[in-house]
Amino acid sequence: MTINLPDSPSAPTVDPHWTMSHGDSAFYEIKFTQGTTLNRFLLDEIGSQYCRQNENDRIRVIVHLSGLVDVCPDVAAHLSKAPESTRLALFGNSHVDQVLSGFLMADLSTTKIAKYVTRFDDAIAFLKE
Repeated sequence: MTINLPDSPSAPTVDPHWTMSHGDSAFYEIKFTQGTTLNRFLLDEIGSQYCRQNENDRIRVIVHLSGLVDVCPDVAAHLSKAPESTRLALFGNSHVDQVLSGFLMADLSTTKIAKYVTRFDDAIAFLKE
């Protein structure tokens, strides 16, 4: 009897909960996988990746809210510690996006760092402020 062993064990594939791309020299874009909950652990992961890719202290990000189903309360508390020069354009098109951004922004200590927008041009304009 001959037993054929696989060449290599198959590793489980894990879908990332988010992706980050460099929009242009002035900003990054973050997109979430459908059904993602933004919690402090995920926010720390995104922040670490952002810091590795960005040498500038100015944080300029378009956050695509579609894909998110919830934002944990501790996220706003952590974001409130960001410098006032931070700009997060919370980009969305649905009622869910608007509700999630409303909860997030209501819990921020300074709402100057984030703004809900429904047009990409408005997101770019906010990031340039």
